[in-house]
Amino acid sequence: MEDTHTLTGKRKSDPPITVRRILVYSAGNALAQAKARDKRLSKARDDLDKLARLAGSRYYPTRDKVCAKIGVITAKRRVTDCLRTHINDGPDGKPALTWNFAPDVLDTQANADGWYALITNQDPAKADAAAVFRAYKGQPQVERRYSELKGPLTVTPVFLHGNKRIAALLHVLVLAPLIYSLIERQVRRALGREGSPDGRMTGLYPDNRRERPTARMIFYHLGELNLAITPGSCTPQILHITRGVQLRLLNLLGINLT
Repeated sequence: MEDTHTLTGKRKSDPPITVRRILVYSAGNALAQAKARDKRLSKARDDLDKLARLAGSRYYPTRDKVCAKIGVITAKRRVTDCLRTHINDGPDGKPALTWNFAPDVLDTQANADGWYALITNQDPAKADAAAVFRAYKGQPQVERRYSELKGPLTVTPVFLHGNKRIAALLHVLVLAPLIYSLIERQVRRALGREGSPDGRMTGLYPDNRRERPTARMIFYHLGELNLAITPGSCTPQILHITRGVQLRLLNLLGINLT
């Protein structure tokens, strides 16, 4: 489903922005949310039943003590919106607690299970609701690339003094996984053009099994290349290739060895 939604700023002077809102239903999310709610209500029910038994005892002798415990339970079990409580004075003057869950609130929550909204400012002519949904589902593929910054790329924390330097460092950190992933994609596409539809090749591992080349493995093999330079000599530089997989990767990357 699709409609529009108006976003307002924190200040009155902020102009409102109307964007597209794509409403998506997920049966899996609905089942998970229903189970989570039943679990919360069950735990809250046990806590409230125990409090009702102990109301007026030496643990909760006054209304204030009972109200304070109700606040702890509602916050911990997240049932503030659906819990209804009433404290009466018993025949002996001690507080007595009665409670229930509002069925209309629970029905409203159940009807909302599984629904979530995607907000976008894309033109409907360029991206319909299905295209927006596919872009949202493809987001983890982009985010997983940033794990390379803590892994093979091994970015070290740096203390910076100015916003311009922070922006410059962020720019470099974005370019690094971009180039990293482009090298990997180029090798896999070249393997596909050579007749390997699954993008796998041999020679990357000692047991010679067929695997899809990763950027980490590509850099591992190419990082052992040596360039021989003779000072004061007219002999051209010589690239020492010690393994066939190195030559294969250079050819797949389209690098001119001369």
